[in-house]
Amino acid sequence: MDTKGLLKVDRNPQRQYGADWRTNLPPHGGQKVANWTEGSFHRLLPCSGPEQLQRIKNLANIFEEKSYTAATSPIDYAKILAVKMVHVENIVANFLPPSNSASNNRSPPKAGTA
Repeated sequence: MDTKGLLKVDRNPQRQYGADWRTNLPPHGGQKVANWTEGSFHRLLPCSGPEQLQRIKNLANIFEEKSYTAATSPIDYAKILAVKMVHVENIVANFLPPSNSASNNRSPPKAGTA
């Protein structure tokens, strides 16, 4: 059995997916990604009120559009979305206080102890 061709990966997205890979996406694929992104933002960012909900929706749409425009293939599209989402999660983790009430009730360390 010849296995030489099994591990060969074509790194040229133009040959692998055609000149415009976007034509092969489902009609509402971008909206589904934007909805998924919006759900992730709702999970990560505290929001209340219709104005903040609209801002998150707009942010998710911009997030998806920029990822879609920058991508060179479907795999690249998914990779860009994943990397950006991890980046957003890290930013939120570093700048927002924890939502766990147990961590908010801890007393500060005493002077002289580390």
